[in-house]
Amino acid sequence: MGIDRHFTDAELQATRQYQQNVAEIRKEIAAVSEELDRRSGAGSRGLIYIV
Repeated sequence: MGIDRHFTDAELQATRQYQQNVAEIRKEIAAVSEELDRRSGAGSRGLIYIV
């Protein structure tokens, strides 16, 4: 475990939970950012259909 050896099991569990929450929040922020880009017309890289 390296430098984390001084942490208790509960502290390590809390750290892991925190890291999972951060990753989930980053995904949600990215999704919101993509939706805002889509609504503003920026970043729309979808297919172009010629009729």
